[in-house]
Amino acid sequence: MSQNSSSTIDTVQQLPGWYCEDIRLYTHYLQIMADKSYWLDDRVVFANPSNKFHRDSNHTYFLFKPATLFYNSFSNNRNDGRGPLLPGPLVDGSDAAIRECVCELKEFYQKLELSPRCILDLTFSPSDLIEKTANALTAFGFNVDRGIDSTVMMLETNQAATDDLHNRFGNIQTKDNLTISLADWDDLESMVNVNAKGFQYKPGETEWLSTKLGRQISDSQSHHQIFVAKVPKADIFPKKSTASGEDVDDETKYEVEKDHSPSSSSSEDEDTNQEVTSFLVCFKSHPEADTMLVQLLVTDPDFQRRGHATALMLEAIEAQPKNTRIYLEVVEDKAMRLYSSLGFKEVGTLRLYECWI
Repeated sequence: MSQNSSSTIDTVQQLPGWYCEDIRLYTHYLQIMADKSYWLDDRVVFANPSNKFHRDSNHTYFLFKPATLFYNSFSNNRNDGRGPLLPGPLVDGSDAAIRECVCELKEFYQKLELSPRCILDLTFSPSDLIEKTANALTAFGFNVDRGIDSTVMMLETNQAATDDLHNRFGNIQTKDNLTISLADWDDLESMVNVNAKGFQYKPGETEWLSTKLGRQISDSQSHHQIFVAKVPKADIFPKKSTASGEDVDDETKYEVEKDHSPSSSSSEDEDTNQEVTSFLVCFKSHPEADTMLVQLLVTDPDFQRRGHATALMLEAIEAQPKNTRIYLEVVEDKAMRLYSSLGFKEVGTLRLYECWI
């Protein structure tokens, strides 16, 4: 899209801070997870042939705004031009230009044996351009879901917020002998199982999940912080419940044992007698960054409403330096109540179309 086109939209200065920070975190997270990423004039293209079925790292994020919004943040990590021929940027908002872009985009993913997928960002994009693009995608065989809205919430880890959390949640025992620790490779299999149960993935459809979580564990020294909640296997008395991806509406307060020390032979024996019940994945652009994205929080359905997700969130919040802005995106009212109870505030709404073949 030409910078002089009538369809050109807001500059960086006209965009809310929450939007810039949340989208930058999200796109940088995907850049780390994908094999290749390309930063174009109006979109970001992610391709991950080594994990073909991880949908998030195999799609194009249409922003319909200059890519300079992101260049300043990620210029040192750009790798555009190192892969197959990419679809060129839209030079205008005409129907012909949009159709040409969609055609090239579809061919790009299919040459990599990937399923084409796009996200259209409506939050600050012209609605007429969005609809023309959605119609073009439909004409090329894409399904278009126009109902993908999510609430963005944010918590800043100042002293007042930390003191409030300690006053409301500290020094009270849970129903379980819960231990919180940082994840390692020994936790991968059980994390995959918890994630599969939480989101009701079918047996045999989790290889991509193992690859994704394994990459995040291996990246834990640079960008990812992964916290796991465990209980002794001998103490397991699960509460049966309906499967859900998040442990929400949880009023159980807690006191847990924290273990962030390297594993020893004795702790290895202890770990084999413990079961992962919940885990939390957080992302930062670099270890000293003052913004963080809560990428995933999931609990085994048998252990929901027992305080495990709350314990993980509090541990993650406490682990951040003061004045860190923690972002997350949520679509369920019950999940919003959990995060609100931890001090998160609604800062905006992302309006998206998801398009796929």
